[in-house]
Amino acid sequence: MFSRLSVDDSPAAAALAATGGTTVGGNVSYWGQVFPYLITMAVGMGMVLAGLTPASLYRLAPQDTGVGSGLFNAAQQLGGSVGLAVLSSVSLHFAGQRTEQVIGPITTALPDDPEAVGRALLQATFTEGVTHAFLVGSILLLIASLIVWTNTRVQPNDAGTDDQSMG
Repeated sequence: MFSRLSVDDSPAAAALAATGGTTVGGNVSYWGQVFPYLITMAVGMGMVLAGLTPASLYRLAPQDTGVGSGLFNAAQQLGGSVGLAVLSSVSLHFAGQRTEQVIGPITTALPDDPEAVGRALLQATFTEGVTHAFLVGSILLLIASLIVWTNTRVQPNDAGTDDQSMG
């Protein structure tokens, strides 16, 4: 949803924003456009994360739940770190490609102000990188969801049982 926000990050708009002390994206309303997405994301994460721990320990023998819980927590930490590294790399790659496209027009528009050129380049390239990072993150989430959906074999009547013979 965040990748669908529209911002004019053209070289002309970025140069104008850099010289005027503003930022591109002034047309984006926090309360009208960003906040609803944050609420949707928070509700979705709350619904998913609450069930992940019990699902990760499902059908483990009682003596193995400590190891299972440790592996689950390690996987969460490692997944967050690797995910951040991958999405940052994607963002920087596409921001770099965008820099090659806009550096000429921006330096032409701001020939005597290297500081403004840097601000304009950041504003003209940031949205491109972040948009692609959000899209790649969405694709990875869909793939992970498909893997979980096709490999989880929990039946509704299995949840919440105290049967110790499941291990």
